[in-house]
Amino acid sequence: MKYLLLSFLLASAAARAEEAPLQWSARLSVATPAAGSTVELIVRAELAPHALVYSSDFQSDIGPQPTTLDLAGSEGIEAVGPVRSIAAKRKRDRTWDIELGYFEAQAELRQTVRIVRADFVLRGKIAGQLCDEQAGTCTLFSQAIAVK
Repeated sequence: MKYLLLSFLLASAAARAEEAPLQWSARLSVATPAAGSTVELIVRAELAPHALVYSSDFQSDIGPQPTTLDLAGSEGIEAVGPVRSIAAKRKRDRTWDIELGYFEAQAELRQTVRIVRADFVLRGKIAGQLCDEQAGTCTLFSQAIAVK
């Protein structure tokens, strides 16, 4: 009986790992920006029921991990200012004693970028923590993004 239960749990975990629980999309606020222009990079994800993703607008060394946007793989652009979390909710986490931001239903981050060259390449990585409030589980995520 123990082995049957263990097999079931392992199979369930493997099935969940194969699912893509979070898919981020990226686009620019202007379809074809000219060199010298400043535009918004908009990175968005739809969240499943009971899911939450932590926003980018707090710091934590331990516990909830904020979402980060790394554009180091880009060419011909410059980031202007910090990444902004759009319409993030706020709460105080009693366990970690920190004020944090989070998203439910939809997550959206924006980064202002200056287009330096017309032949720019915008690519990078978004990473953070996805939690299922009903199951009481959290996992780290990392996904490549690109705008052509």
